[in-house]
Amino acid sequence: MGGKGGGGSISVPQNPYEQSLANIAMGIYNQTQGMRNVLTDQAGAFLRGRMSPRDMPQFGPLYALSRQGLESQYNVAKDQLMSTMPKGGTLRAGLSDLAVNRASQVGMLPNQIGSSLVGDLQNKIYGTAWGTPSQSMSGLGSAASGWSSRANTAAMIEAQQQQASNSAWGGLGRGIGALFFGGGKK
Repeated sequence: MGGKGGGGSISVPQNPYEQSLANIAMGIYNQTQGMRNVLTDQAGAFLRGRMSPRDMPQFGPLYALSRQGLESQYNVAKDQLMSTMPKGGTLRAGLSDLAVNRASQVGMLPNQIGSSLVGDLQNKIYGTAWGTPSQSMSGLGSAASGWSSRANTAAMIEAQQQQASNSAWGGLGRGIGALFFGGGKK
């Protein structure tokens, strides 16, 4: 508690989990640094009008997956038409309609995918701009509150020890005074 010789500061034991939690938080923060960098770079480019949804790394895989599904549906529909319709004008008209429909759907894919990617990026930008700072400030507030609580506890303990020390010295002084001067009685 107090240092030798009657002076010194009081140290209040810290929460044993506090350092572990801080280490976990820093570990997660460090692991996600790359993702934050990519997001902030994307967000900055997007907000400055220098990036299209097609430039986003997610676009290619989403487009390929969606296109694969459309092609699969087209092939099933084409096989169905060819097996149920007699050869001739009706079959050609059905295949032509199917090809036009396929071209339309494939043509809309980039806009559909881009729209969802832009919405997702806007939500992330909003969360980064408004959610993250409030979470950070909340965490800083909790840390400051914990530190303040420990500092107040240390100050109270130090004041109590100082008061006890003053009382002891005061009692010793009264005892010495009584010894030499007869306790002030006449």
